[in-house]
Order: sequence, then C-alpha cells, then structure tokens
Amino acid sequence: MSLAEQAIRLKFLSSVPLLQDLSTATIQDISRQMGVIACSRGDRIFTEGSEAATFYLIWEGWVKVMRDTASGHSVLFEILGPGEMLGAVAVVNEHPFPATAVAASEGKLLTLSGKSFTGYLNRYPEMQRNYSREIGTRLGQTRAWQTSISLNVEGRIAQLFLRLAERMGKREGASVRLPRLLTRQEIADMVGTTLETAIRTVSRWNKEGLVRTEEHSFVIEALDDLVALSEK
Repeated sequence: MSLAEQAIRLKFLSSVPLLQDLSTATIQDISRQMGVIACSRGDRIFTEGSEAATFYLIWEGWVKVMRDTASGHSVLFEILGPGEMLGAVAVVNEHPFPATAVAASEGKLLTLSGKSFTGYLNRYPEMQRNYSREIGTRLGQTRAWQTSISLNVEGRIAQLFLRLAERMGKREGASVRLPRLLTRQEIADMVGTTLETAIRTVSRWNKEGLVRTEEHSFVIEALDDLVALSEK
C-alpha cells in the first residue's frame, strides 16, 4: 500500500464512530492489521449460519443485510453504509452470522480477524464504549422503525424513503436524489406490505411528482409532502 493510500485509510478510520477517542498510534496499528475487500453489486459478503470469524467495516458503498424465512424467501431488514460495522455482534459473541450480507453497490470493506477485533475491544475501554454505543444506537433505530408499523402503508413507505434520504441522499436544489439500491419487493418487505401495494404507491408518487423514479435513482421532488405523509 502506498503512503497516499495509507493516509486515505487513516483519515477514514479516524472518522469512524467505533474508533473515536483512540490515539493516532492505536488507529495506525489497527489499520496495519486490516485487510481490504473490493466488492461489486450483488456480491455475497457472508451467509446466514456461517462462522463469524471476520469483522467487517464498510469503507465505501452500501450493504444489504437479509434473513431467510421458513418459506425460503430472503427478507431485507437493514441497509448499512460507510463507517458502519458489519457482523460485529456475532464475532464478539462467537455465534454464527444471524443474517446474510450482500453488497448493494460497488464498494470496499475493511476486514479484521475476529480474534484481533475482540482483542482490541478488550484492550481499549474507549473502543469498548464506542462499540456498545453503536450497538445501542442501532437497536434504538430498529425499535423506532418497528413502532412505525402503526402508520398506514403509504406512511411507512414515506418513512422508509425519508430514512434513506437522511443516510444516502444527495441534495439537488430542492430535490433529494437516492441511489436506487432497493427493489420494490425489498421496499415491500421493509414496510410490511405486498409487492403490489409497494408498486402502486411508488408509481402513484411518480405520477404526482412526489418521488420521480429513474433507472438508477429515486428523486424526492416534494420533501415536505413526503414528511407530511410519514406522519399520518
């Protein structure tokens, strides 16, 4: 790895919530122990039930986390992005991965052996606190998302789009552009509705000028209207 590449990686790692408050020397040491994996959209990172021997940190791109149902259907329940941990709880608890992780876009992942990851957690209280905080935040977000089930279907889909806009949206004047990483089936799965209802809702929004559907993007044209729908 060139000095320039090392500097880019170190700058990224210094911004990651998991490594906040650690010294530069410690972050450099962790960086030296890390591998890097380049992935393309659709690449499987790990599979539900497989041994959790590796800790992953998303450097670039987005990853879908999916679980299989009894009927064999894969259901998307989380999408993670840059700076977020992947598979950490299974690694720490020495349990098999509880879900399957698939690249939702081109990207890069930093990897660390499970043994090294738990060793750093045990060695540095700051890292342990950051890890616990990150897991707590993620659980809180999951609970908040679960409470949205009381909304009507359109409200739940609106909340999902707003959640994605906050995490991965790019402002274009008054509009917000989202990469089209989710299929309509995955949208339906995440909000607990049928594929037909998801298609009908998103198509109507497109006709009404609320959310424009493009080949590779969703463009939120009327953000305030979407917020109003999410509160019904």
